Amino acid sequence: MLSLLALPPRPARAEDHWWGRDKALHLTVGVTIGGGCYGMLWAASADRASTRLALCTTLGLLPGLGKELYDAGQPHNRFSLLDLAWTTAGVLGASFALWGLERALVTRR
Repeated sequence: MLSLLALPPRPARAEDHWWGRDKALHLTVGVTIGGGCYGMLWAASADRASTRLALCTTLGLLPGLGKELYDAGQPHNRFSLLDLAWTTAGVLGASFALWGLERALVTRR
């Protein structure tokens, strides 16, 4: 969450584009949150892989949503669905990648 707050605010009149300069940051933060959450639960819990996936994809989206709600309350800033979409893509991508890796490793044992 703190890393999301460090992203620079956007001017109120700037158009939000799919390929804007901050989108890579949102994707990277999403990958870090999703991958970190799944990796920690994989190492520390006895839950099923599907439970870990559900937890990480759900909980991983909260910081991104929180960041956009925070932005909405700031002067000269706004809530961005595109930023949230990039964060979501990172969380889902990393979580599903690690879930698939775990399933591949577990079935080989």
